Amino acid sequence: MMDTINEYLQISAKLFKYLITFPQGEERTQYIEKINDMLDERGLIVEKLKKDDFQYDSSNKMHSTMLELDKGIQERLDIVYDSVKLDMKDFLNVKKNEIQYINPYESLQNLDGRYFDGKK
Repeated sequence: MMDTINEYLQISAKLFKYLITFPQGEERTQYIEKINDMLDERGLIVEKLKKDDFQYDSSNKMHSTMLELDKGIQERLDIVYDSVKLDMKDFLNVKKNEIQYINPYESLQNLDGRYFDGKK
C-alpha cells in the first residue's frame, strides 16, 4: 500500500510541476495530451488505492500531502480549462463574424409579405 501511495505522490508532484506553465499555439495540443496521459496514469493508481481500501487519515503526513497536491492540481487544471474554454469562445466568435462578413444581410432578411404553404 505504501508503494502505491508513493507512486501516487510522485505522479501527482510531476503533474503539479508540469501544470506551472501553459504554452500557446501548436505546443498546447501536445501539452494537453501529456496532461491527459498523466491524469490517466494517476487514475490507474487511484484505482489501485480503491482496491486496497485506502482510507484518508488526517494525522498522516503523506495523506495530508496527497490532499494538498490534489487541491493544487485541481486549481491549475481549472486555469487550463478556463483558458481552453476562452479560446473556444473566441474561435466561435471569429467563425460567426466570418459568416456575417460573407453574407452581411442575412440577419436583416425577414419574412414580411411572403406566404408559405404549410401543406406541402
